[in-house]
Amino acid sequence: MEDKGIWCNKNAFKILVNAYAVSSNIEKMEKLLMKMERDSRINWNSEDSEQLIKDITMDDVPESLRGLEVYGALLNCYAHYKHLEEAEATMRKMREMGFVRNVLSYNVMLNLYYQMGKYEKLEVLMQEMEKWGICFSNITYKILLNAYVATSNIEEIKKKLMKMEADPLVSIDWYAYVVAANGYLKAGLIDKTLTMLWRSEQLISGKSARFACETLTSLYTAVGNKEQVYRVWNLYKTKGRSLNSSYHCMINSLLKLDGVDGAERI
Repeated sequence: MEDKGIWCNKNAFKILVNAYAVSSNIEKMEKLLMKMERDSRINWNSEDSEQLIKDITMDDVPESLRGLEVYGALLNCYAHYKHLEEAEATMRKMREMGFVRNVLSYNVMLNLYYQMGKYEKLEVLMQEMEKWGICFSNITYKILLNAYVATSNIEEIKKKLMKMEADPLVSIDWYAYVVAANGYLKAGLIDKTLTMLWRSEQLISGKSARFACETLTSLYTAVGNKEQVYRVWNLYKTKGRSLNSSYHCMINSLLKLDGVDGAERI
């Protein structure tokens, strides 16, 4: 429309936002909301954007389109903006309509509860998943591990990690061990932290190698182990071209470890 010199008024923008929301195109929805907030011809601000997202309901969707995909899109939208009541209401409706068939919707709600600190609700959802035979995914385990780290629940970190390692349907990766390492480090359990970091390192590969090495460097710095910081840095340099972010990470780590001379050499 704008390419043809046609300006969208507030109502037209609202229709487009609703369309993006129910199609789960959150990136386009956010860009459009920011555009509305910047447009001086529209009396619109960030509070209006939040309210618009909160007010999106199935009434905005034609009856013929009210299926699993649309309900799932709305659930994602509410969770993304942390609208807890609306997300829970949508999840209840999905249960009633038999739309909660796989792990995806549960992961959305588990992550929302974790992000909002509603840790007591995690157990209820896990029990429901077990009742209906819905298997945990890699993402499910990571959400739960992060939640247990946030609450310093060392016993549950250990249990969930063991369950994840034994689950034939899940391929454990380096990040799961990093999350566990954070939990152990937070509790002052240095030996367990180092064990988790070693296990994590064995699984580093592919495009995530740079970020993984930077993460390990930061954690070894937090432990205070300069030798391991240098070892991971040398490992990283064998995996291809070094980026600025990696140099910054290494220099900051050495400065924290009182390695000014080493930081200058980097």
